[in-house]
Amino acid sequence: MSYEQRAVRQGVFWLLGICILVRVFLWVVYVPVVWPDTGTYLRLAEQLVQLDFSEYDGTRTPIYPLLLLLAGKNPFFIWLFQSVLGILTSLFLFALVFEQTRKVSLAFIVGAVHSLALNELLFEANLLTESISAFLLVLSVFIFSKLTASERNFWLAIGLGATSSLLALTHPLFAFVGPLYILLAFLLLRGRNRIHVPLIVLLCFALPLSGWIGFNKVTLGYAGITTFMGYNLSNHSGGFIEHAPPSKIRDIYLRYRAEKVKQSGNHSMTIFEAKDEIMAETGFGHVELSQELARISLQLFIEHPVLYLQSVFRSWVSFWAAPNYWKPAQVESPKIAAFLGELWGAEQWLVRVMNLLFVFSTVGLIVKVILFRGYAEPTLRVPLVITALIMATSLVQALFEYGNTRYSIPTQSLMITFIILFVWQIKAHRLLLAMRARLRPKLEV
Repeated sequence: MSYEQRAVRQGVFWLLGICILVRVFLWVVYVPVVWPDTGTYLRLAEQLVQLDFSEYDGTRTPIYPLLLLLAGKNPFFIWLFQSVLGILTSLFLFALVFEQTRKVSLAFIVGAVHSLALNELLFEANLLTESISAFLLVLSVFIFSKLTASERNFWLAIGLGATSSLLALTHPLFAFVGPLYILLAFLLLRGRNRIHVPLIVLLCFALPLSGWIGFNKVTLGYAGITTFMGYNLSNHSGGFIEHAPPSKIRDIYLRYRAEKVKQSGNHSMTIFEAKDEIMAETGFGHVELSQELARISLQLFIEHPVLYLQSVFRSWVSFWAAPNYWKPAQVESPKIAAFLGELWGAEQWLVRVMNLLFVFSTVGLIVKVILFRGYAEPTLRVPLVITALIMATSLVQALFEYGNTRYSIPTQSLMITFIILFVWQIKAHRLLLAMRARLRPKLEV
């Protein structure tokens, strides 16, 4: 066994030890957490079991409800499954960074950070989709890194397409991931692979997704992944819906918005409080109301683009806030809860600094790619892919949603991975230049 192999084994051993230890500690002092959204996943899970879709509303996609069924809808089993996915995420990050740098120390740091970041760790106890989304997103990057480095990539292309489809059917926000990988494969691959791989990824991504869209079309008469689109857009348009023509929807919404702003300071999610009264007054069903909200929103965006873009910018900024979705009151000991709160306070500032570094580093990478065709450098391919995924996520959620900071949870560890890889690339490049400078006088002699 070589020195490198021993180092990798030791790194994986200690990483697994840390991953398991922190989760065992959390299992002792914490409990699974149910959020308002959890009920919508449980409802679809029940409908899937009974094959009764008479009350199906198309709000949720099938992967997480199927996971709930596999876990017997037992919160502790769901938490256990998400904890295992969290450990696997750390291991895939370790493998990804090691293959890019051949540095066990850097790979260990990135893998450990995912399991030591409290907002990632505590989120595994939440009965929500972000933990499985983080796993699938990291897995997709790992597969793509293998795909670009291998000549035999048929099965890797199938895996990438399938993983991207699973991600979209887990969290519709990430429906853009499949098309993004198709574009990146076309740009980064050469020869026959430049055509074959994108086609395979497209096929494996589109088939499951098309099946779900077809199911919604047959069941609801709505051809889409989720019927939430109009409601999500209203989180933007609701801020200036008074500019819309008079209507029952507008007037009811304005009344609820005033109350929501008084209570929370912003109008986000007002539509879900006003929904029942709007439906009662207009006669719209869930799907019809979503379509009408989408129509009103798009019209307002066209007529008032500055107001819309201001709202988008606020949403984009909030994406980098580094949230922590947990319930301190459910920690067994108040002292432990206080300790975790203080620890997270320190971690949160570190994550925010890393977010800022990421945004500035992204600008530098984009300049290099555009001006110097940096995408052609093999060592920059993974950082480029990670940058594209994170920035696209931040922009897509900002365009279609407002103020839901938890959408950043699945991308946080990839952001830290990017910074580690980018800094390492800069140091390696400077070292190479220094070596060339030392060798040049000898060659001239």
